[in-house]
Parts: sequence; structure tokens; C-alpha cells
Amino acid sequence: MKDDKSKEEEYRIIDDEPPEEQITIPKSISLQFILDHTTTKSRRWVEYIADHYLSILVQFNESDIPEVCCYLARTFRAFYSTEDSAEYRIELMRSEIKILKIGLNTHLSLVTKDESYNHPQTKDDFLHVLMVLSNAAELQYELGCCMCDDDRPIAGLDYLQRSMIFIQQLNEICVTVKRDQEIESMWKVLWNSSRARQSENWISILQFIPEKGKPVFARLVYDQIVKTMDDFWTEGREDLILEHGQYYRYAEEYIKRYPLSQKEYDELLRDTIKDDYVRWCNDHCLFLNLLTEPTHNCAKLAKDDLEFVLDERTQWLLDDIMHTFEHCRRILYRTDKIDESTFAGKNRDEDVESLLDCYIRLYTLFDKIGKLIVALFPRDGTLKHKKFYDVADGLKDSANKFLQSIYLIKRDVFPEAYDRSDNITDPHRNYLGLIQKSADIRNETAHGTVKIFSEDETKGWYDDVVSLTPRELEHHALVLAYDIREILLTLQLAVEWHRRYA
Repeated sequence: MKDDKSKEEEYRIIDDEPPEEQITIPKSISLQFILDHTTTKSRRWVEYIADHYLSILVQFNESDIPEVCCYLARTFRAFYSTEDSAEYRIELMRSEIKILKIGLNTHLSLVTKDESYNHPQTKDDFLHVLMVLSNAAELQYELGCCMCDDDRPIAGLDYLQRSMIFIQQLNEICVTVKRDQEIESMWKVLWNSSRARQSENWISILQFIPEKGKPVFARLVYDQIVKTMDDFWTEGREDLILEHGQYYRYAEEYIKRYPLSQKEYDELLRDTIKDDYVRWCNDHCLFLNLLTEPTHNCAKLAKDDLEFVLDERTQWLLDDIMHTFEHCRRILYRTDKIDESTFAGKNRDEDVESLLDCYIRLYTLFDKIGKLIVALFPRDGTLKHKKFYDVADGLKDSANKFLQSIYLIKRDVFPEAYDRSDNITDPHRNYLGLIQKSADIRNETAHGTVKIFSEDETKGWYDDVVSLTPRELEHHALVLAYDIREILLTLQLAVEWHRRYA
């Protein structure tokens, strides 16, 4: 596709169906124009958006960009056709993902400085919050769908869950003020769509769960789908029940093929987690275990569990990775438990020093995982001495779709090598409207200068200095932990894909 720097001109676009219908794209694109063509299934219009989304977005005020990004994403979703090749759809979807990231990052930037959003007083303020939250929920939902379609199921489930959190907030505010029927209708649709997409995503990865975990995973997914269908029935949504039926039948087939004993099933349903640290890890989805993706509180499963067949030396490498991850996770647990007012006033004390150490230790895991990938998937011998950055780049065109996904995760971890605009950066790296790149924090911590400001201090900025508050540092360390987790769980899926199809 073309670069986003083409000359401004008037484009005439002819729809494929019917061929006589024409759309004229004006030099100045309004929100109304985008709205009018959200469901227009025109190949050239969608390709125009994919090629020129930056020049489209710069025509709008910052406050309108999240909403515009929502409508542009809807245009992509309305267009996608099973008749197109997978490669073509993926190419379009990568542009959609960038648009959604811009929308979410702009949203995070806006709400940080939006007084009426953070401290609503009047009915109009609350209605404003409803609109802002509805845009954020839709952006999270659409990005979750894209991640699932792009074979990043772990990230996809995370974004879908975040969408549902926003929707819960929408529901709470709707109780506070007179319900806005249009917004209420939209969040109900998003809620149901998010749950349906979660089910579809779980079903899509069920076949790649290691054999010993299939009975538990299948049962957890089956129970979640049954609960979702019961809720649809209560709401009178027979259309969604019919649509969901295919996931139900697939999950039912799996629980018959991989049955659990009654004792195992009863244990799965009980809340048996006693340890506070274990519960925190389980609630925050921080165990290196695919079986903790569907919701449960079974202590027996709440642990790290990666299943690779390795020689002794590589097993030591995996053990090293897992012990380091566990050590850093405990630091994150301890700092999360610190009282907010106490933590906000911190500068350089033991807790902050522990977080800095945690960040550096987590960052070292990337290159160790690079060695693990080479050991699991031997390729050109020259790769043995390359780092994660190079190994992941070499997976771009892998036949194994989950190895390709590791390349895509790497693009989110190191966005500066691919997308120069901060607003295209992974929204997880956006803390209160400020984006920090992982490599910058690591490089300045290891080789430059780190300045920690308390939450009520005004930050100073210099070249070769990384300025962070304690909570900001904690946020970025947590994001790094999730990056490591997604890579390792995706690697587990890649091993099972290889076992089935290579």
C-alpha cells in the first residue's frame, strides 16, 4: 500500500457492488462523511483509509480523534470479507490496529487533563463521561478483536477484558444519571460482543493447549460459554444464542473427548486459593500458565506451568527465566500493596530501588527467551549468537503463525524501530497520557541517569535522563512482565502448532 505522504487530490471511488455507485472523497474529510460511509463496503475507500489514515486524522481536533478512530475501525469491520485472501485482510488489519492505537493513546492523553471527566459534577459532565467511556470501550473491543485475528490471543483477551471493565463503569454511571438510550444500547451490544469474542478466542486456541491441560481448559471454556448463553437467554437474545451455538458445540465435543472426573471438576469450581500473593497473581493474570486465562480460583492451577521438551542445558535456561520472572513478580506484588498516599510521596528508597532492579531483571529475559526460541526451533546456526531483537525479526515470515506473533509482540515492545509516531505505540505503554519506550527506561537506568519524582513534584526533562514517578515506574515494570508472559505463552502455543502441523 502507498505511503501516507501522497499529494492531496480528489479521489473518485467506484464501489464493486453495484458498479455504477460512486463515492467522491473530498480534500477535507468531515466526521459526517466518515459516518455516512461507515458501512459502505467499498474496497477502494477502505484502502484509502489504510493508506492515508494519518492525513485523515490531522484534519480533526484532538478531542474528536477517539470517536473518529472508532468510526474508521467500524468501516474496516464492515468491509472484511471471507472472499479476500488472508494476506490482504491482515495487511488492512495492521492499518486498523494503528488507527485504534492512535485512538486509545489520544483518549488516555485527553482524560488525564479533562477536569469534567475526572471530577464530574453536573448531568452534562456525566453525559460527557459516558461518551468518552463508550469510545474507549469500543476502541479496546476493536483492538481486542484485531489482536485475536492477528493470532495474538493473549493480548486479544486482555483488550477484551479491558473493554468490559469500561462497560461496567458505563453501567455504573448510567445508574447515577438519566440513562442515555443510545449509549446504553451500544454498551449492551459491546458487552455481549466482547463475551462472544472471548469464547471464540478460547475455542480457537483450545486445540493448541498441551495435552495434559486440555481437559481442564476445555471444561473452563465450556462453563464460561454456557454461562454466557444463559445470560443471552435471560436478555431474550435468541440471535446471539444461535450464533454462540457453534462455540458451545465445539466446547462440548472437547469435554467429551477430554473428560474430567467429578472430583476434578468439583475441585475446579471451588475457590481454594488461600495465599494472598497467589490470589493477586491469579487476579492479575501473571502466572506463566495458559490454564489461568479462563477465570477460576483453583489453587491447584494457580501456578507457573510451561511444558517444553528440552535438553538439560536448555532446561536450566528455562528454569532461570521462570525464577527471574517469579522474583520480579513478587516485587510487583509488594509494591502494589503499598498504601497509595505513602507510595506517591516516595523518591529513591528501597521500594523504588527494588522496582528499578525488577525492571532491569525483566528486561534481561528478552535475550534469554531469544536463546530459548532458537533451542526450540533450530534454524540457521548463526541465529544462536543473536539477541531476541534479531531472533524475533527472523520469525516475521515463519510458517508457524504463533512464531509470527512473537515478531508482532516485539514490534510493540520496540516500537521505535517501526512506527515513529508516539501515538502508534502500544497503549499499555501510555501512563496518564505520557508514553515511555521500554528501551529508553532500560538504557538510561543501566547507562544513563534516572530521576525519580514524587507524584506531587513537577518533572524536569533533560537529554539522556529518564524521569519517572514511583507509580509510573511500577506501571512500566508491570507492562514488561505482561510482555514476557505473552511471549512465553505464545511460544507454548507455537510448540503445539509445530507438533500438529510441522
